[in-house]
Amino acid sequence: MTSNPKTTERGNSKEYLQRRLKAAAPELLDEIGEGKRFRSVRAAAIEAGIVPQVKTIRISEKTTGRDLAQKLKQELSPEILAELAAELTQERRV
Repeated sequence: MTSNPKTTERGNSKEYLQRRLKAAAPELLDEIGEGKRFRSVRAAAIEAGIVPQVKTIRISEKTTGRDLAQKLKQELSPEILAELAAELTQERRV
């Protein structure tokens, strides 16, 4: 069975990330697995800078603007917060 080149040239599959790690940070490959430094190939790829770390901010219908502001202050840089504030205070374009 051959793999589809379109799915193996890029993406986030385990196989793709292993190939990227082998090229960029081969020393991390031995540190992946149960009881080792990284629980997954993805975690090692994040450490190597291959995959960006994504943060999730959970909100619900009960989340207030104040609650959301506190969460954003904990997670975002002052520069991004300033940009966000400027965007939020602009008039809405219809």
